[in-house]
Amino acid sequence: MEMKIWKKLLIILISFGLWLLLVPWIMGWAGDHGLLATIQSQKISILVRYREFLQGFHEPVTLLMVFTPWLLFAVFLLWKRLKPVTPIMERAVNHGKLDEISMLIEKGQDINAPTARGQTALHLAVLRDDVDMVSLLLENGADFDVEDGQTMMGPLLTAAERGQQDIVDLLIRFGADINATNPAGDTPLHLAAAAGNVSAVEVLLKYRPDVDARNDAGMTAMRLAEQRGHERVAAVIRHSISQQWPYLQHSNG
Repeated sequence: MEMKIWKKLLIILISFGLWLLLVPWIMGWAGDHGLLATIQSQKISILVRYREFLQGFHEPVTLLMVFTPWLLFAVFLLWKRLKPVTPIMERAVNHGKLDEISMLIEKGQDINAPTARGQTALHLAVLRDDVDMVSLLLENGADFDVEDGQTMMGPLLTAAERGQQDIVDLLIRFGADINATNPAGDTPLHLAAAAGNVSAVEVLLKYRPDVDARNDAGMTAMRLAEQRGHERVAAVIRHSISQQWPYLQHSNG
């Protein structure tokens, strides 16, 4: 089990204190015959030696001896902190182990911790097309709008693009932004329409997205479906517009 942060800090502080006490003796060894010889011949206590050490603290060699190991240690800790760490949750999700996921959640595992690729457990569950796993994660507070570190898309955008209508429905019911966009300005409806995913489009339309939203290329979802040759998808969107937004049926393009 991972050591708590306060224990790590305590170990670092104790280690640093011991190092500062040890350095004066190391410096004394250079001119004496060893630690015992230093004490017997000069009768210099640790405190006196330490005071002399501090008086020469401005010397470059002294500074180098004291701070080089700790500087290297600090760099190592910073590197470990910044380097993405694969959460234990990732293994459980990738193997579809719902019981293990539930156990990890009960033990306080961060459900939204990113993997080395910047994906959360929810992203991975969507990629697995595992409705039960997505439901479990959402019920336990998974962030449904966080972006995937690789695609810069939230789970709903990914599910819509992949035509996962059940997951799309789940995510929206839990509060995912139905009009969220990817870096190209595409909404979930754009992605589902562009991929020709009729079922996903129908689920999205049930929650009344902004059908007149345009991506960075200036295209609506219906126009995008027409351009890709997905006539059935275009017809579904067109029908939905005529039924729910009659004032848009002539302006959508």
